Amino acid sequence: VNSTPKTSPALVREYREELILDALSQDDDFKLSFWDFGGQEAFYTMHHIFLTPGGLYVFVFDSRDILNDITTTSTWERNMLFWLRSVRLHAPRAPVLLVGTFASELSVSEISTIDNCLKRTLKTFTQISSTGDLCYFPIDNKEHIGIKELRHAVEKAARESESSNSEVSARWMLFLDEILRQKSQKSYLLIDQEVVSIGEKAGLSGILEMEAALDFFHELGFLIHIDSTAILRNIVVIRPQWLLHGMSNLIRDSDVHVVFEKYEDVALEESARSTYETGITTRQYLEHI
Repeated sequence: VNSTPKTSPALVREYREELILDALSQDDDFKLSFWDFGGQEAFYTMHHIFLTPGGLYVFVFDSRDILNDITTTSTWERNMLFWLRSVRLHAPRAPVLLVGTFASELSVSEISTIDNCLKRTLKTFTQISSTGDLCYFPIDNKEHIGIKELRHAVEKAARESESSNSEVSARWMLFLDEILRQKSQKSYLLIDQEVVSIGEKAGLSGILEMEAALDFFHELGFLIHIDSTAILRNIVVIRPQWLLHGMSNLIRDSDVHVVFEKYEDVALEESARSTYETGITTRQYLEHI
């Protein structure tokens, strides 16, 4: 009995012509997607969606903050520990690079002081990747100090990470390519209505293999597939900006991003205030935003 999954000849031909030949001619190419996380506390609840094991994380801090408050448990330390603990929780084996800005304003001894402080504070974080004697990268955008070294370090860490060197079935790549091809028309796909059909055409054996492939590509940041509930499990987000836009309409810093008076004309000002002051909202407000 031949149990080999059927694959569309048209898809196979297109995959071979457009992807495999390009890959052979550009075997040293490497593509990275950069995400800038909102640092305000209001956005912390969104971060776990994007902190995936296949990522590489760059924590950027103002070097002057450490020098100005080096002897106490300060804001910079609490902030840095929060982020590093979050990465360790959601991506325990992902590389992390520390980047300190305003290097042109620092002396050699001050850079060494910052380095010693970081090593003492972060000694339990084994994910931190560095080069040379320093555990962080002193940079300065204005004077172009350290930028080249940082770029090389990011590329090196990304190329050497486990996720970048994982072997992937050609069927899985065909599956991914066909899913992402829908980005020009759609923001998300439904598994039961669209993704299953794409997986069958790509030759995947069934829903379990499709979900395994989706989880793998989610970890690498190609798409978003959250399986914490049955409803979310059926959705594959292929345009993350669409998801961010929808979430940020609700999850935002009310002191900066919410103008309550603008909801007065639609009789929702009271609901808006309740949402951000008490955490209790209304269906009408959610549907409006």
